[in-house]
Amino acid sequence: MKKKLIAMNKKMKKKYIIGLSIGAGALVLIIATLLIVFRHVHTFGEWEKIRDASCTQQGVERRFCDCGEMQEKKYDKLPHVESDWIYDKEKDNLKKICTSCGKNLQFNSLENHTHNWSDYVTKTEPTCTSEGMDIRTCNCGAIDEKIISAKDHSFDEWKITLESKCGVEGTESRTCLICNEIESKSISALSHIEGAWVVIDGKKAYPCVYCKTVLRTEEIDASEYLDISNDTVIGLGSCEDIEIVIPSNFNNQSITKIGENSFEYQVITGVILTNSITEIGNSAFSKCLELTNIHLGNNLTSIGQKAFYNCKSLTSITLPDTLKTLSDYSFAYCTNLEYIKIGNEITKLPMYVFSDCTSLKEIHFNGTKEQWNNLEKDNDWDKNTGDYIVYCIDGEIIK
Repeated sequence: MKKKLIAMNKKMKKKYIIGLSIGAGALVLIIATLLIVFRHVHTFGEWEKIRDASCTQQGVERRFCDCGEMQEKKYDKLPHVESDWIYDKEKDNLKKICTSCGKNLQFNSLENHTHNWSDYVTKTEPTCTSEGMDIRTCNCGAIDEKIISAKDHSFDEWKITLESKCGVEGTESRTCLICNEIESKSISALSHIEGAWVVIDGKKAYPCVYCKTVLRTEEIDASEYLDISNDTVIGLGSCEDIEIVIPSNFNNQSITKIGENSFEYQVITGVILTNSITEIGNSAFSKCLELTNIHLGNNLTSIGQKAFYNCKSLTSITLPDTLKTLSDYSFAYCTNLEYIKIGNEITKLPMYVFSDCTSLKEIHFNGTKEQWNNLEKDNDWDKNTGDYIVYCIDGEIIK
């Protein structure tokens, strides 16, 4: 029995020790956890401005720790910034205000005070879009303001800034001489206007004078009953055409020349040379006063003396790139001639070739400025032409 009691006592003692150990371990864990929590050191970031200080509120800055803890510091309000004395015209008194918050800081009654105003002076000049201001002052510090009405714009003349085209509106603008404001308006689109004919692909084509769009074409029929001898046209014959189309052949023989004086003084308005023509003789179309339009073909190599002398109605001429020789007075006294196109095969501009072409404005040369300057030119080749511009492939030359 005694042995049994001793065994039971040992068993209970062992359980007690185990329970005591478990409890002690839990207590150690709790204490360790509390130590970790209460031993945390805050690591704050940079101070961040939340609100600037002003004369109506404090300034505030804050910073935060990663654990969420916040610190805040405040700055004192700023002092009011006192203005000069300001005249209140409605209440007839003087006051000082804070220039930051607008708070009234001081008052000075002007009761029984008679203002001694100075003359008005301009404080702000009026513009075309904003009012100006005149002010006058009293020795009491009062300031009286007077509004000056905005000025009206003072525009210069309308100027075209974008040319209108066929089917496309243009624009024009003008600028205020005071404030430089620009006012613009649309210009109505142009309608096609048929110009003089040109030869395109063996047909008479009528392009628009503005956009050069071909509006219609006509077949070209050779003139009949001209006087033709061998390979040369020598006269008008019994032909009644006023637009002469030289045939490329006659009696199975190619026509290659326009003879001397062949159409001199004739009443003709247009001439079309086929590509078979290589030479135009002296005075061939001299004094054809009604002649307005010419197509010279693509194989012409020479034009004789006075070939188109005194053709007063001629306004433009395109000399083919194949042309190598012009002669004295070839286009002299064509007084309405404005536009000339010349190929770079020309070697010389002979005497009086374009003299007295008083309306001449443009020469288009299919070569460089150097080639033009090196081109042989006789004296008086452009006598009495006035000013014109030579347009070369690499720039312009002004006479």
